[in-house]
Amino acid sequence: MSANHIKIYDIFRKDLHLEDAKAQELLSEMDAAYSKDLLKTDIQQLSTKLVAVDTKLDKIKEDLDEFKEDLNTCHTKLDKVQLQIQTDFKEICSKMSNTGLLQYVTITGTILGIIWTYFKFFK
Repeated sequence: MSANHIKIYDIFRKDLHLEDAKAQELLSEMDAAYSKDLLKTDIQQLSTKLVAVDTKLDKIKEDLDEFKEDLNTCHTKLDKVQLQIQTDFKEICSKMSNTGLLQYVTITGTILGIIWTYFKFFK
């Protein structure tokens, strides 16, 4: 028994002149009734908290659905950008190929011109 139980037990026995068994029985009944009231209060508080948690969970689910939609939109945009980059890369490569060939011919012609000039004027 706790200190409070002992005090109540003593009040029942001494002040109310109850027998030991009756005082203990009354104390047990009071404790049981008090425990039931506390339990009901706890259940009501937990129920209220559960409703609040359910509401927050629903809000989180909605936010998650919105996020999924935004993510899908971003994925679609990225696919479009990737396709555009591939197209641009192919165009640049084809232009570089043509430009590279032109540069090769120009450099080769310049070198041949220098060699021809060397043999013509310096030999």
